[in-house]
Amino acid sequence: MPAVLPARMAPSPISYISPNLLELEQLYSAIESQMNVNSSMRDWWWSIIDDLELNQSYHSQLAILSRQPIHDGSAGETKDALGFLTEKGVARMAIQLLPFFQHLFIKCGKAGARLINSCDIVQA
Repeated sequence: MPAVLPARMAPSPISYISPNLLELEQLYSAIESQMNVNSSMRDWWWSIIDDLELNQSYHSQLAILSRQPIHDGSAGETKDALGFLTEKGVARMAIQLLPFFQHLFIKCGKAGARLINSCDIVQA
């Protein structure tokens, strides 16, 4: 059963985007700079993020995920972990882009890809 989106969060205008980590950062920076210029847009943006109600359960799940080893597609694991999701702000940027994009499929190089969408966040 699909999750119910927050009331102010109508389906995002763009259904799908697949940036790599550098593109995600650039996209986030461009949108953030526009929000700093337009206060009413910034208020709308933050009200939607607040409506996601990212609670302790979400933060705990993210902390657990960030400690997981990276599987490189071979028979084993690498020594690296998914810590970059929190350390470099990847999860934060992706979540804050949800008002604009329904699904973010983030390409993370050797760490594979991560899908971020509002329904998964609301269910967490």
